[in-house]
Amino acid sequence: MFEFGKLSKWKKMKARYDKGEIDVQTFVDTMKNTTLYCSTPVGEDKDGKPRLYALTNSQTNDGYYPAFLSKEHCARFFTAMGRNGFMIIENNLQDVLQSLDCDEMLSKLGVIVEPNDACEMAISPGIRVSK
Repeated sequence: MFEFGKLSKWKKMKARYDKGEIDVQTFVDTMKNTTLYCSTPVGEDKDGKPRLYALTNSQTNDGYYPAFLSKEHCARFFTAMGRNGFMIIENNLQDVLQSLDCDEMLSKLGVIVEPNDACEMAISPGIRVSK
């Protein structure tokens, strides 16, 4: 399911972030080439109604665009959310973050990688690769 090396590096950097050894910017700059899987931010639900597929942090009200370390996790997540007929896009972390800048509404979102998983990493709105 996961490429072993990719998951190992992700977990290692996430552990460093969790311990306070690095900040989110260092994490993003280091992991910028990591392959992620996501879908388009807007899609249809099972009733055919358009919907924005973003998650909200209830404490901060920040919105987050979900992305995943595997195609399987991506498909499982959107299926569980009741999304109908979605495509899975393969990109790297840097490009996923940059893609949010193509629209004013999306530019206010952060990215959450592997939501509800031990590997979960929330990247706050406005954080982009700097080097």
